[in-house]
Amino acid sequence: MWSEEQGRLIEVSQNDFQTDDVGPCRPSKQCYVRYDANDYSVPYQYVGEILTLIASEHEIRVIDRTVEVARHVRSYSKGEKIRDDEHFRGMYEHKPAAASSCRRSNLIVAVPEAEKLYELMLDAGIATGLQTTKLLKLLEVFGKSAFVAAVNEAVSRNMPRASAVAQILDRRDVSRGEPVPLPVVLPNRPEITAATVNPHSLATYDAVATSSSEGQAHVG
Repeated sequence: MWSEEQGRLIEVSQNDFQTDDVGPCRPSKQCYVRYDANDYSVPYQYVGEILTLIASEHEIRVIDRTVEVARHVRSYSKGEKIRDDEHFRGMYEHKPAAASSCRRSNLIVAVPEAEKLYELMLDAGIATGLQTTKLLKLLEVFGKSAFVAAVNEAVSRNMPRASAVAQILDRRDVSRGEPVPLPVVLPNRPEITAATVNPHSLATYDAVATSSSEGQAHVG
């Protein structure tokens, strides 16, 4: 039978059967596309664009027409974020609108370490407007040196919220036996906000305290 049917057999194809899953995708504001319950990053320039996602057994690729803009190893976990840091590099420098507010951009310029904190916020889907307001107040109250150290610790512990930065700052002051600084909130009235206070030497008070103590000792 083999000799009779051999001539009727069809030759095996030299090309593998195409099994890739191909479909359209639109990157979220956080610069991710979702496939099979996992998120994969794309360059921030493509946020909101209609792209093509190609999923094979081992890889996830994202295509803009004929140009590949992202490639990742496919994950079979659930709820995982697969990130390429290059997709976010320069995000705030070249596209200030992505920062959603001038205040956030100003904070990053003043404290470059805060950019990583914002990236973690975007990954977690945290709205950054209120966070920026709180972070700017913490920077004003605690000073840049302490603020930078707290931001770096919050990033290392994956705690991208202003409340976490505030807790770290409070804890550091308490551990050093220092009082926690409190913000000074003044009424928003022109005669107060426009007032000018001239600083003067505190030596006057030292002199008063010295003379008072000497007088008490003489009476005794």
